[in-house]
Amino acid sequence: MKELLQTVVFVFRHGKTDHRYSLNGAKDDTRVLSEQGRGEAEKIGRYLRDFAPAAIFSSPRKRCIETAQLIQKSGEIVGQITISEELSEVYSWQEHHHRPAQMAAYLQKIVADSPGQQLVIVSHQWPLEKFLSLLGFHHNEIDAPCLMGQGYRLVFAGDVPVECQKINPAEVGK
Repeated sequence: MKELLQTVVFVFRHGKTDHRYSLNGAKDDTRVLSEQGRGEAEKIGRYLRDFAPAAIFSSPRKRCIETAQLIQKSGEIVGQITISEELSEVYSWQEHHHRPAQMAAYLQKIVADSPGQQLVIVSHQWPLEKFLSLLGFHHNEIDAPCLMGQGYRLVFAGDVPVECQKINPAEVGK
């Protein structure tokens, strides 16, 4: 019988930004973290220190990369940050339909490639909520919406998602 290793994935929405979402992708990509958002990311990093994640995966949007970098620094995480379009925000109707499935497939791949590891993902509200439902978690388990700086702790047995817990280390802080 094959041994199933438990993989834990911490999935976070980026920290609070300097202005609101725009459907114009170029304009929206200028958003960076506010002072509050930087503080949220640093608290998340400190929370993750005890878990020693092996890697961080981030959307290519500036606010997510900045969040990932602050998590890495304050969490003393030695693993690299991998930037992936599959974790990106949605700016068109076509992406609205396909992004969650792309995200779910990407997550399944990184879980399969990292058995027994602890990983961190930084993304956006809408894709996070939709892809969690594609993994089979119900609305009451994901407690939507996921506000800025909030996230989820996902547990996989092998590549099968078995647990989803909403977490808010930015509010609790360390």
